[in-house]
Amino acid sequence: MLDSQPPRKKPVKVKVIFEEAAGTSRLYPDDFSFAKTLELLKDIKSYFADELVKDRREAE
Repeated sequence: MLDSQPPRKKPVKVKVIFEEAAGTSRLYPDDFSFAKTLELLKDIKSYFADELVKDRREAE
């Protein structure tokens, strides 16, 4: 599903919150930057979700 353009004509706001971060502090819109995320992920050649799962498993 994420390989193609979503069927939306307007931008969609998305928030991602990790369970261990929930409740520890309040998150504000300024805490998220799509441009910064794209810059950090520019060298990753696989899906972000796969990299995230891999990183979480290695941390266990």
